[in-house]
Amino acid sequence: MNLVRIAILALVVCALTACSGGANQSTAGVDWQAQSARVMLMMAEDSADETNGAYITFSKVSLVPEGSGDPVVIFESEEGKEVNFSALADRDLLFSVDDDVEAGTYVKILIAVESIRVKGGVCEDLTTSVPDDEIELLPEEAIKIGPGDKVVIRLAVCLLYT
Repeated sequence: MNLVRIAILALVVCALTACSGGANQSTAGVDWQAQSARVMLMMAEDSADETNGAYITFSKVSLVPEGSGDPVVIFESEEGKEVNFSALADRDLLFSVDDDVEAGTYVKILIAVESIRVKGGVCEDLTTSVPDDEIELLPEEAIKIGPGDKVVIRLAVCLLYT
C-alpha cells in the first residue's frame, strides 16, 4: 500500500514584542494583562511538490511548559479547522489568536490532526496519515512568553511524498 507521509516543520517559531497595546485591565486587584500574553498562530506552506490541494484539518494546538504542568491550549475545535496549504504558496494564514496565554517558558508544541486530504498530483488516490494523530514539535530554543507579550508562532508545513 502506498502511503503519503506529511511532515510539519516548525520554522522559527516566535517573534516577541515586549510592548502591548490597549488599556490595562484589572479585575479584583489582579492585573489581567500582566498575567497573560497574546499568541497568534500562523500557518504557511513550504513544499516543492505540486498538488491541486493539500488539506489538513487541525483540532487542537497546545504549548507544553518547561518542567511540569499541563499543556496550554492555544487553539481547539471539536469539528476541526481545515487549511488548504496549496493555497498558501506566497502568503501566511492567520490561523488563530488567543489573548489569554499564560506567561511562561514553553519547550514543545503539540498539534492534533483530524484528517489529511490531497487533491491532484501524484498523491491524489493514496492513503494519508499522521502517526498517533498528533505531532510533537521541539523548537531549537524554548519559547519564552512574558506578561503582556505579543507572540507569533509560524508553522510551515512541508508535504513530503514518500
